[in-house]
Amino acid sequence: MMTINHDIETGSFRTVYLLYGEETYLKNQYRDKLVHAMVQDGDTMNFTRFDGRHTDQFEVIALADTVPFLAERRVLLICDSGWFRGGATERIAEYIKKIPETTCIVFSEKDVDKRSRMYKAVKAAGYVSDFEVPKDNQLLLWIGVLLKKSGKKISEADARHFMELMPRDMSYIYSELEKLIAYTGTRPVIRAKDIDEVCCVQPENKIYKMVEAIAAGRRDEAVRLYHDLLAVKEEPIRIIYHINRQFSELWKVGSYLNHGYSYEQIAQETGLRDFVVKKDARLCRQFTRSYITRAMNYGASMEQAVKTGRINKTIAVEMMLIKLTS
Repeated sequence: MMTINHDIETGSFRTVYLLYGEETYLKNQYRDKLVHAMVQDGDTMNFTRFDGRHTDQFEVIALADTVPFLAERRVLLICDSGWFRGGATERIAEYIKKIPETTCIVFSEKDVDKRSRMYKAVKAAGYVSDFEVPKDNQLLLWIGVLLKKSGKKISEADARHFMELMPRDMSYIYSELEKLIAYTGTRPVIRAKDIDEVCCVQPENKIYKMVEAIAAGRRDEAVRLYHDLLAVKEEPIRIIYHINRQFSELWKVGSYLNHGYSYEQIAQETGLRDFVVKKDARLCRQFTRSYITRAMNYGASMEQAVKTGRINKTIAVEMMLIKLTS
């Protein structure tokens, strides 16, 4: 990303860029910055965008070879072509090596195979950037900057509370922040109460709270949370799946803890977020290993029973909650 910023600041652009990765918000932001730096607004003569796996490789080559019209360069933006997952011909991969200096091709892809001819060709001829989801502390800083620009403040504790409710998706986080900013109006400080009242809570968060209630033996609370999920049309079979996945996650985190791994090492090994590891570690201390194993086995049997029609799916979850809090 620093390289892209440097190229924009100096006006010295490569003939080809590949931006890829799961973090769509950042990837699209840098993609648009790059294109806007090279193409004047409204210049449809020298800018062409291609979308999807049916992009014509011969058309791309023909356009790339065309001299720009009253401009310094011609820019082609190619999104989600699939060419970096084996969908490209040898011809386009070879062409990457000899793109005219008056042309720039920007690829924006979700998935790439680093062994592919296209990936190797772009890496050799231009610049490749992998857009991964930022670490939690980086996201917290980003949230603080966005809120500051809107004249808002939030405490670190409340910001972390907000983060715990959010998926690892900057676009989603951004939209929820916009809702909070609008909701609080002229009030400068965003509080946890605002977050709880306005933000869309992911089902996984309620599942986690259900497991917390199970750990504490609070059966009524666990059942109430279950009915809250049903009220927002969450399918019981998905709830069973998420409960099973949560216990599987606890078993995995517990295994690493027993082997002396730090929270940071566990996050690296499992791909879990830092605060998730800390929460899981706290829950692990409330369950024995044998209990977690029994919960996983029981959950798997209930999931199978629902899928084969041997038990009603709505009743199945209630039976699980009763069994796990007994």
